[in-house]
Amino acid sequence: MEKTDITTITQSIREKYPSLKPDSNRFKSYVILLASALVGPNIKRVAKLTGIPRKDVAARANNLRANGIWHGKQVREIGRASCRERV
Repeated sequence: MEKTDITTITQSIREKYPSLKPDSNRFKSYVILLASALVGPNIKRVAKLTGIPRKDVAARANNLRANGIWHGKQVREIGRASCRERV
């Protein structure tokens, strides 16, 4: 299996949403979501992979848990494809 890194994640988002600015909150939320599919719903690991501060990851983690995307130690599928398949 090919190793996915932050560059692959950000390129994937840029291809899907070319008008989205990398410093926007929405872009960062996508990065966090896709990174969590790779390393699990763990704030520390997601922050380390993405370079996004832990406090920012934690704020989004609350929403991901509240919406059932982060459930226990798993990241649930979104729509038809899992986050892992989107990267």
